[in-house]
Amino acid sequence: GAEYVIIGGRLKWPLRAGYFRGRQYFRDGTGIAPSFNGFTVGAGILAGPFLFDVAYVHEYGAYVDTGEPAGRAFTRFRRFFAWLIYRHGASQ
Repeated sequence: GAEYVIIGGRLKWPLRAGYFRGRQYFRDGTGIAPSFNGFTVGAGILAGPFLFDVAYVHEYGAYVDTGEPAGRAFTRFRRFFAWLIYRHGASQ
């Protein structure tokens, strides 16, 4: 992944994007744990001790599932996250 921070006076805007590939915690119909791909993007605004941040995560993959008509299942996970962080004692 990568992050780039735009600095404008007292405000900072972090921008980030990344790719990941992760092995899952289950075994498919062949007895192996499949790996799914995904990407993330996010942005925030930092003003003094406050950071407001948002992120989007998209993960997708396929695995062998004998219960499916085609013998294969496809999955997709999409989520938005948002948070507000206050850093006590942070310099202005």
